[in-house]
Amino acid sequence: MFLVKGGRFVTLQRRVAKSRADASRRGIAQALASGGKPNRSPSGLLRDIHPAASPSMPNESIETQRTIAAELVALTLLADGVLARRELEALDRHAIPELLGVARDALIQAVIDHCRRLLERPARGESLRLLDIERFEMSLDRITDPGLRLLVCRAMLVLSKADGMITQPEQTLLRNALTRWGISLEAVRA
Repeated sequence: MFLVKGGRFVTLQRRVAKSRADASRRGIAQALASGGKPNRSPSGLLRDIHPAASPSMPNESIETQRTIAAELVALTLLADGVLARRELEALDRHAIPELLGVARDALIQAVIDHCRRLLERPARGESLRLLDIERFEMSLDRITDPGLRLLVCRAMLVLSKADGMITQPEQTLLRNALTRWGISLEAVRA
């Protein structure tokens, strides 16, 4: 697997997924520390949401929406231009692919596919634009399941904070998702 960093390829090492028991012991509390307010455990924060097909989803099947959700999470992982080891560890520790209903390999493939799309774009100078907000917003519109939307926002927040700071591009993605979907930050933290 490869990632473009500073105009060159960087090999990504595949991380071994941690057990569910380990994930529930560690919790998301540290990742979602918020002004002294008690945070919920992984089972309370990410696992409470169970996206499922509902009659109100005429446009996309739940499977397609889960694939799109994986792409949005992949964009979050790459938003700051660095795929940090702690982000991959958080991905595994919180079992995010499993919660989204996709295989971990499918989520990592979404990261690789995004990098390939970046390389296929015609060169417009020396810098490489990692985020295409218009494409991101079109992807947001394709997810109609409210539970999956909330889960994606929570995963984006956890992964954005995993490397110790939320960068401006990560903030932009999360803010756009919250605004577009009409979800409050309080609902994500609840």
